[in-house]
Amino acid sequence: KDALDAIRSDPNNAKACERGARSLLLQNRLHEAFQFGQARSKGLSADQRAGAEWMPFVATAQRIGRHASTLQQMEQLLADGSKAQEVGEAWRIVCGVLEMEKLLSDSERSSPFGERLAFTKVRALLFPTPGRSGQAPEAREQWAKDALAEMDRLIKEKPRWPDSHHWRARCLLRLGR
Repeated sequence: KDALDAIRSDPNNAKACERGARSLLLQNRLHEAFQFGQARSKGLSADQRAGAEWMPFVATAQRIGRHASTLQQMEQLLADGSKAQEVGEAWRIVCGVLEMEKLLSDSERSSPFGERLAFTKVRALLFPTPGRSGQAPEAREQWAKDALAEMDRLIKEKPRWPDSHHWRARCLLRLGR
């Protein structure tokens, strides 16, 4: 909120623009963050885009665009049950989430965006259909354990969030518990 107020009072404040864009990202307001990044980037001259003052904003705006596009593709794939036999697709999603998570600090991993990444990873880890995907039982068990560990981390942070308990239960079912 402070960064967005600073942008309203001075749209040429590069630091406020970068913080505002990052704030929208971490609030999981990807569409707004992407639109803001696009609009503000278009208003920058070539010299500003290349300058040190605006470089952090430009990098954040580009990062938001990549994250938004990648997450949309991941979530579309996970919503398509006909793809549940493709272990390779699930693994690519897990790796993609891990790459995005590397860019987050510990506190940012607890943000709504960080939580969205965690749920996407868990969904991918549980995505391959047992008995139909060709995934080895040992690998399936390890993936379910990894998903369970992720859900336990989320429940520790937000114990009253029903979605976390739902997905934790799915992990336990996959493990036969």
